Amino acid sequence: MGLIDVAPTVIDLLGLEGPKMEGRSLVSTFTDVEAAGTPPPVVGSLDRKAHLRSVVDGRYHYIVDRKRKTRRLYDWQNDPNETVDLVARKPEVATRLEAIAAKAETRNSRLVAKKIVVPKEHIERLEALGYIESSSQALQ
Repeated sequence: MGLIDVAPTVIDLLGLEGPKMEGRSLVSTFTDVEAAGTPPPVVGSLDRKAHLRSVVDGRYHYIVDRKRKTRRLYDWQNDPNETVDLVARKPEVATRLEAIAAKAETRNSRLVAKKIVVPKEHIERLEALGYIESSSQALQ
């Protein structure tokens, strides 16, 4: 479940035919408990350049720290305070969640917006309207 599923869900709720998309409609998860089944894993990071990546599959919480080259795995069902690292005891779970994180990272890297150059006059106009701070004010 993620932002990629928002558009297909809205299109489904409106009863429209939409274009082919990567995400999936989540309408059945709201209306049919059996169809919902196990929720899909949630993958997150602080930002695109973050060295920490986290995957939660409902029971397990897997954390990768690329900077320190460490991995941690916690069982939320039996250890909700995340005190016992299970990477060594449950390598198959860690490997499965690592694959999910890698797949999400690959998919998200294709969605990253390209850098654009904003003309100086547009920046000045946005500053005058109060939408952004001028660089001289930000340094104070």
